[in-house]
Amino acid sequence: MPIQFNVYVVDEDGNPVVGKRVTVHWSIWRGHLEEFTDDSGHAWFDSPGEAGTGTIYVNGENQGEHWIEDGDGFTVEI
Repeated sequence: MPIQFNVYVVDEDGNPVVGKRVTVHWSIWRGHLEEFTDDSGHAWFDSPGEAGTGTIYVNGENQGEHWIEDGDGFTVEI
């Protein structure tokens, strides 16, 4: 079953950051997804796979490994 989730990127003052590349790496067999943050600082993802563990990167910087389920939202401060 496909899942939808988002990553919200903010600066140190909590303001949304526009135009940042957000990548989610899944397992080797599942590959990765990539989106850019919109005017609200969100990168929206539609994953064809099921819930699972993914590593989130913002502009190539590792933001940690997370269990990702449908409807999840993650906030990353850069």
